[in-house]
Order: sequence, then structure tokens, then C-alpha cells
Amino acid sequence: MFQPVPTIREKIKLRLVVPILLITLGIFGSAAAGYVAWLQFRTSPTLRNSEEGLRQQNVALLAAYTQWNVSSGASRAEAEKQLQQAAERRRAVFRSLVRTKPQDALRGLLTAAQEQKLAQSLGTRIDQRTSMTGTWAFRHWDDTARHTSGRRQYIVADNKNVRVVGDDAVLQAIKPAESVTVEGFLVDDRFLAVSIDETQSVTIQPQAATSRKLAVIMGRFSDMLEQSWTPAQVNAFVLTGPASVASQFGESSYARLELSGDVFGWFPLNLNATCNEHTVELAAIAAADASIDYGAYTDVLVLAPHTLSCGYTGNSSFVPQPFQTQDGDVSLTVAYVVTTQAMQTGNYTMIHELSHNLGLDHAWAWECHTEIYAPFGCLKKFEPYSPFAGYFHHTGPHKRRLGWLQNDRVQTITQSGTYHIEPLETASSGVKLLRVPVGANTHEYLYLEFRQPIGFDNDAFGFLRNYGGATGPLIHHEVRNQFAPPDDSSYLLDFTPNLLWNGQPSIGPNDYSDLYNAPLPAGQSRTFGLATLRTVAVSPEGTDIEIQFSGTPCVEQAPTAIFQPASAGLDRSTGQTSVSVQMLVTNHDTGACPASSVVVQPDPALTAGWTVRSNATQLSIAAGQTDAVWYTLTPKEGSPEGSAAYSFTAQNTFDPALTSSANLRLTYRSAAPGKQTIEE
Repeated sequence: MFQPVPTIREKIKLRLVVPILLITLGIFGSAAAGYVAWLQFRTSPTLRNSEEGLRQQNVALLAAYTQWNVSSGASRAEAEKQLQQAAERRRAVFRSLVRTKPQDALRGLLTAAQEQKLAQSLGTRIDQRTSMTGTWAFRHWDDTARHTSGRRQYIVADNKNVRVVGDDAVLQAIKPAESVTVEGFLVDDRFLAVSIDETQSVTIQPQAATSRKLAVIMGRFSDMLEQSWTPAQVNAFVLTGPASVASQFGESSYARLELSGDVFGWFPLNLNATCNEHTVELAAIAAADASIDYGAYTDVLVLAPHTLSCGYTGNSSFVPQPFQTQDGDVSLTVAYVVTTQAMQTGNYTMIHELSHNLGLDHAWAWECHTEIYAPFGCLKKFEPYSPFAGYFHHTGPHKRRLGWLQNDRVQTITQSGTYHIEPLETASSGVKLLRVPVGANTHEYLYLEFRQPIGFDNDAFGFLRNYGGATGPLIHHEVRNQFAPPDDSSYLLDFTPNLLWNGQPSIGPNDYSDLYNAPLPAGQSRTFGLATLRTVAVSPEGTDIEIQFSGTPCVEQAPTAIFQPASAGLDRSTGQTSVSVQMLVTNHDTGACPASSVVVQPDPALTAGWTVRSNATQLSIAAGQTDAVWYTLTPKEGSPEGSAAYSFTAQNTFDPALTSSANLRLTYRSAAPGKQTIEE
């Protein structure tokens, strides 16, 4: 006779009903142990490794605990054995989920009260809640072949990086912080976050360094074949060749950034190929430790080819991370490239990951099919004309954030008129980037740049030459409001939506080639927010754009800071131990701008010799208003006597180009004789 197969939902109901019936009928003794065994047998591997599977194990464990708690005499030993076995089974499922499906592990947790009660009887057989306090950090991972990317979050504590997993939406929304406290479960090398207290949030600004020194470590996995590349080949590929990473950085930065370094290896990593990037990095840094003085380098690039399908071809730590080496504790920004074809197909992945090492997020684009921009109707994609998607210069907004395009080459437009921009690739002194405010009461801008097939933008595939990328200004959008992406990037907009480079209609929102001809062509106009843009003329020397405003836009300006009074003194002979000073910070934004966030920082030369405490490190200031920061300064042991000037900075949290400084003259006299003096 035909018997219908129970559905998954029916099986789940059955597994939950059975123990309840057993308890109700009062035959819990041997039946409970039988139920636990039955549950283990009947649960399929797929169902077991899921939220529902964990919940089933919770039910079985609590049932076994109840039976053990009421048992006595000879039956208690057997009940204790069953309880321990139930705990081990539940622990195995929980730990597997933490590694594979952390969100399921979160949703299937026992209550804190249940955990505490069970831990009293089971000890380490129950993973117990704990907390960690440290620095919040993340790593970019990238699959450059599939144009996909993501982030992995870490907490850095006691010179160790521990990966944090849990609710992806919560983790992705947290920005790097000076200090966070994470509560949850430490399972091997993963921390399942139940709650996160972000105490001192800061925005990581791109690092506008003029020079960086890179240690390239070539590592070989134990189960991979030896590679034929030599250190000399890798050196030319990364550092010295005409198409190297260093050459791209030099050209894109207008020679403002020099990337130098050395190549080391091959080193045996003493482990088989793995997708755990942090394990690989630690192994590579340890393998090369005797050969490298890590204190002499700012960055590390690990090349460790393998053939695993890890879902990424490279990743970057984005910001410096702590490492313990033979040279002591060091901070290094680390990139890791895993593709086995990197040396044959080109160094695009290396440029991509080392650009993250500079502190840059991706260059993104909105593909909105028939619209230029619709907040809820667009697909997020890599911008095609950037080193994050091909062999190109960095975008204008990224160059501005890195300080490669300074104020003399960036023009903020506040009046209607016609404006000229030169090709972004050339090192001439003309304007390369227009910053156009388009929001009445929002921090919202369009950035206009003009590209030509010059240098690294003269790519082998001819995208700029042949696919419409040089037909007018490329236009990026930047907005900060409740709908803005959490990465604070600028996004390329397609000003010829739904049309391909050859004039044919796009096949749909997944048609990546629709973005190649994103510029606003000559003779055409578009309105975006308060601004109407029209491309007047285009030539190899530049483009002219007419901009008309329909209202008064919100324009962010650099904040100003001043000490009142501008000098202070401390004389220990009078009994003083510290001195207090006040810095006033003013927001000069125009129009109906919302409040701006401003980060204030003391001079590193001052913090080297003085303990600096303040009532705030970040201010929210309304347009046209002034706020105050109070500093208490206490000299450290051995601080030199005399008078010196120190420079404090006030910087727009989201726009590092909007920065100013305030000078404080500080005079110090110690009560102790024979003190060192400051040489001005």
C-alpha cells in the first residue's frame, strides 16, 4: 500500500511532539534516552546542520537534563551519561553552525538562563558566553573574475585577530572603531557575536602617504606544485616594471605616492592549501620572519598560489593589523593574492588589493537600466573605469580622498556657469575634478571627471577608445543620508541609461556593458537634484560643462578651529600638575545643510611627551555653529622644558579633504633641576 512521505515540516513537528507526549504520559525514564537516540538517528545531515536542527538538539538536551535532575539511585548514572551525550551532540551541531551558518547558530541559541543552568552540570560541554574588548577591523575579499566582493569582520585584542561572525546586516553596518566590546561565544578561531557595544566610533580615512614600502612574500603550500616564477620576475611585475603596481600608483597619483619594496621567497608555508586567509598570512609572515625586518615595511603582499575554490582571488586588511615577529610587535597592512594565474594574466588583482591597503573602498557604479538613479531600483556593480575592475587610473573622487588631487585641481561649483576640466590622466596643473552640490538640505554631490586613453587608461581592450568612455564627463554620485550605502563610496552614474556603446538598447539591468558609455555626451543635458548639466564641447584636451542651479544647494566647507587663548603654560614649581586649554570648532557649511560630523585630533608631537585627555574626539556641529573641545594636558616623565607650537586638526568625518588646523603654543617649566629643553 502506498504511504505518503512526511514533509520536513511534519518531521519537525513529530520530533517536537514526541518528548512532550513522553513527559505527559509520565514514562520519561528510559523513553527519554530512547528519544535522544531516535532523534540523532532520524535527523538528516542537511536538517541537522541548520537552525531547526540546533533547536531539536536544544529540546533533546533539556529533556535529558530534566530526566537527570529527577533521577536517583542506579538510574542516575545512566541519566548522566545520556545528558553528557546529548550535550556533546548539541555542541557539535552548534560549533558546525558557527563556522558554516552563523546566523542559524544565533537564531537557535539557548536562553542565557538555560546556558547558565546547564553549565553548572556540564561544564565545558556547553559553550558559555564570554566577551572580548578590542579594536574593530575588517578585511575586504574580492573575486575579480566574477566582480564580487565582501567583508569579513575581526576584533583585534592582545595582538591577535579573531574573526567575528553572526548577523551579517549588523556586522556590515558597524564601522571600524577604536574600542568595541563583543559578547557571544568564542568557538576555536571564530567569535559568534550576540551583541556589540561600539563605544568610540571613528571613520577610517584613506592614508595620504607619500611613500610606502612593500614586502612581497612568495609562499608555497605543501600540497601545491612549485612555481616557476623567480623573485626577479615578481619584482618587475610588482615594483619595477613599466606596467607594475608601483608604476600604476606613481602615474595615478601624479608622482605623489612612491611604492618601493623587496621580494622574498619562495618560502615553504608548512601547511596545505587553505581558504583561511588569516592562517595563510600568519604562516607566510612567520616563514619569512628570519629574512625580513618587518619594522622597515608598511605593507605586506603575500603571493601563495593554489587551485582551491575559495570564492575570492585576493583580499586586504584595509588598515594596519598587529603581528608578533622576531623584530617585536609590528603593524602591517596585508594583502593576499591567491590566484594561480596572476603572473600570466596581469597584476590587476594586485593593484586592486594594494589599493585597499591605501584605505580605499571599491569604486562602485549604479546600474539602473532605464534610469540614471533610483535609490531602490538599481544594481550595485564595480565601476568599469577604475583599478578595482580593470587596468585604469583611480577615479577622481578616490584621488581626491587620497590627497592626489588637491584643492587647486578640484573646483567646488556654487554658481551657475560653464566650467572646463582637463583629462584626469595628465599631470598638468589645471582643474581635473568638479564637485557639484545637488541637494538643498543633504550632503549630496556629483563629481565630474574627464577620461582619455592616456597611460594606464590606454588599456589593451580599448574600452575608453572604443566603448564610449571618453565621449564626455564621467559623473559620480555621493550622498550621505538614511539611504546611503554604509561604505561611503562615490558611485558612477550612467547618464546614457539603457543604451550600449553602439547605440543599441541594453538587454536589462544585468547588462554590465551598459556602463561603458556612462558619460554625458556633447550636446546633451540632464537634471539631477538642483543642478542641470549640459556637455558643451569635448576634445582630447578637455571638456566644457554648463551647470545651472535651480535653488541654493547645501555646500560642505572645511571647518575652522582656534584655541582661545592661543597659548598656555605649565610651571611645576608652582604646584601645577596639568593645564587645560579650549579649542573652538566652527562649521562653515552653507545653505540648509544638516549638521556635520568633525573629528578633532591633537598633534602627535604633543602626545609623545604629554598625556592628552579631552571631553570629545568627534563633534556634531550644525551649519554656522561653533562647539568647544576641552583638553587637559599633563607632561609625561622626561618631557622637555621650554616653549613649542603644536598643531591640532579638525577634519570632516566623511570628507578628509575638508580639514583645518589650530595652533597652540605651550610653555613648560619643571620643578626638577637639569631638565631637557625644547629646541625651537
